[in-house]
Amino acid sequence: LAQSRPTKDTTVLVFDLGGGTFDLSLVTCYPGGKPRSDGSTAYYDIHVSDGLPDVGGCEFDDVVHHLLRDKLAAFLARSGAKVTDYMDNQLRQNAERIKKELTEAERTVYEIYLPVLDDTVPFELTRQEFESAPRVREMLDRMTAQAREVLNDAALPRPETIVLTGGSCRMPMIRKALAKALPEYAKLLDGIREYRPETAISYGAARYGVPEADDALIPGVPGTDNTIKAAGAKSVIKRAAYDVGLRYFDEKKREYIISCLIPRGTELPFTTRWDVGHKLQESEISVKRLYEARVIAPDNRQPDRDYRLVKTVTVHFGKVVPRGTTSEARDRKST
Repeated sequence: LAQSRPTKDTTVLVFDLGGGTFDLSLVTCYPGGKPRSDGSTAYYDIHVSDGLPDVGGCEFDDVVHHLLRDKLAAFLARSGAKVTDYMDNQLRQNAERIKKELTEAERTVYEIYLPVLDDTVPFELTRQEFESAPRVREMLDRMTAQAREVLNDAALPRPETIVLTGGSCRMPMIRKALAKALPEYAKLLDGIREYRPETAISYGAARYGVPEADDALIPGVPGTDNTIKAAGAKSVIKRAAYDVGLRYFDEKKREYIISCLIPRGTELPFTTRWDVGHKLQESEISVKRLYEARVIAPDNRQPDRDYRLVKTVTVHFGKVVPRGTTSEARDRKST
C-alpha cells in the first residue's frame, strides 16, 4: 500500500507467510482519511486479522529435512547403517538453505559427509518432491481455505488484490496454490502480487511511523514550542477478531451458553452499556467468565469447543443469596 500510493480507497488481503507463522489480514487504505466518531481520522482499517500459529517457513524447512533424512536412511540401509545424530543435525541445519535453492531452481543437490564411509555423498531433491509432500499439501490447503473463508464473508469488503509477503511466500507453490484456490484473482492483472516480501514489514513499520496531519501531539522539549506527533496513535482502525461474550447456564436446557457482548468486527476500543438478567445459584458469590471465540462462526452452545476463557471476575454479595434469585447487571464493557 505504501509503495503503490493509492489515490482511492483500496482494500487488500495480506497473505503473510513468515518464518514462524502464517498471518492473514484484510486491510483498507483511506488515502484521504476516514472520520471517526471521536473526531480523529483513520487512514487504515484492519477488518480481519487471522492466521495459523503452527504454519510458517520453519514447518516447510522441517519437510525438507525429513525428505533428505528419508533419502539418507534408504541409502545407509543398504549397508546396514543408520542415520546418526550428527548426520541428522547436518540435514536440519541446511534445510532452510535447500528450501531457498528450490525456490529458484527445479532441483538441487546436497552433499553430506558420512563418517561411516569416510566420504561425501550427494543427494538430489526436486521441487516436485518438495511440493508433493503430504504435509506441504496439507499446509497449503489450510492457508488457502482461510483466505477463501475471508473472501466468502459477505459482511467484509471485497479486496482488489491479494498481497504476498513474508520471505516464504517467494516459494512458487504459494502463488500456484492461491491461483488454483482463488481463480477469480489469478486471472486479474495484479490480482495476486508481491512487493519485496522479505522487507515488507520494515516498509510497513516505516509508513506506520510517519505522523498524519491530525495525529495526537506530545509535548516536546520543556521551554520550547516543539511538539512531537504520536505517529499511528489513531490512524489505524483495529477490530475484534472474534466474538467475545459471557458464559451463562441455561436453566431450561441445562447447559452452558455464551452470550455475545462484542461481535466479531467491532471497532476497538469499544465501550457501551449492557443489561443482563439470569437466575443465581445459592451462594455468596457470582462468577462471571469472559470468553473469546476460537473460530469465525462459533456455536454459542459449544463453549468448550468454540471458545477460550479470557478472564474470570468474581462478584461478592456479602451474604448467601437464595437459589433462583434474579441477578440484574448493568455495567459498562470496554476493550
